[in-house]
Amino acid sequence: MTTHLKCLYCENPLDGSGEHVILSALGGKKQTHNACCNPCNNRLGTEIDKPFADSLQVFSNQVGITTGRGKPAPTLRKLDSGLGYEVNLRGQKPEVAKASVKTETLPNGQIRVNIQARNEEEARRLLAAQLERFKGKGEIGAVTAESVSQYLPQMRFSLKLGGSLGLRSVAKMMLNYLCINVRPDQVRLGVSAEIIKFISAGERPPEPWVDFDHRCVFPATPNPQPFQHRLFVFASPNRGLVFGLLELFGALRFSGLLAETWSGPEINRAYVIDPITNEAFDATVVPPAEIGREYFATRRFDLGVASKQLQAFFSTLGDLQRRQNLNEMIESSYHSQMPGEGEVITNDHIQKLARDLAGRFVVSLYRIDSREPLDPTTLMPSPEEDKK
Repeated sequence: MTTHLKCLYCENPLDGSGEHVILSALGGKKQTHNACCNPCNNRLGTEIDKPFADSLQVFSNQVGITTGRGKPAPTLRKLDSGLGYEVNLRGQKPEVAKASVKTETLPNGQIRVNIQARNEEEARRLLAAQLERFKGKGEIGAVTAESVSQYLPQMRFSLKLGGSLGLRSVAKMMLNYLCINVRPDQVRLGVSAEIIKFISAGERPPEPWVDFDHRCVFPATPNPQPFQHRLFVFASPNRGLVFGLLELFGALRFSGLLAETWSGPEINRAYVIDPITNEAFDATVVPPAEIGREYFATRRFDLGVASKQLQAFFSTLGDLQRRQNLNEMIESSYHSQMPGEGEVITNDHIQKLARDLAGRFVVSLYRIDSREPLDPTTLMPSPEEDKK
């Protein structure tokens, strides 16, 4: 696609490149094709968007987002457990970073394989690799496998939320949403050159045009979710202002001044997306009354308010994870102890279920390490898989 309009950040014509309104790596899906060319898209994606998304990986990982491209939340890899070994953090579930496979040649020439894995699926993959490794060299005569769960001491994370690169990415998201709500030529005529330079080259304006904001009361939006992203853009020709508000994971808030000489249409729009389900909508909202030109000159980062918002985020997250853990224990216990379809449930089944569930609950409550034997026959590939 070709157009006479130029990229916001260089002299190249627009070429149809899609820019996410909220970063795809944070769960955003909506795109604009009226902002920048493909070279600038790639450059700014590498230069400012990726570092900002990476700085928020703890949030993405713990919430369990689905990216805009349908991928799961990133796994935090090779974290120091404080116990002399590294762990991976997949969602709220710590996993030993490396599984263990040991082989031994028996007196009869057969090979014994011992596997310690984080789950049955990983054990199956490791056994398949050993079968391939010893194909034609010897027969695997014995397999032992166990699933190992290890609880870790309380882990601590330090958060560095993007710095100047992050604020440039925030400003770009606000500008992208403006591009969706007005004609491309109006954006190019009305948006401040300072904010364009800040996004493109990091040239900081004399005053903080974009910054954290824990003072502004963000407008209400329908169907609130605990970890939602919300992006607002407001344009007022009467005041000549365009400004944006951004809330990430329901906890991190930013505001930004995009224009001071706006003569385009009035806009009061919000884009809301749940990064877990990717369900999203746009809405018309009432702009905050307290924001004017002077607001951006006096707004300051408030560490006390920011800390309270983060504490509320992790408290809500902890409650959600405890409920999820309980549901998983109930489901796992039910599948392991109750009879199959069509069979009669007896009092003995119910008593076994109660004992098993109580044991799982105690293990979780007191964070007891556990080793669960795996049935080797369930790990062996089927005849059909062997033929592949």
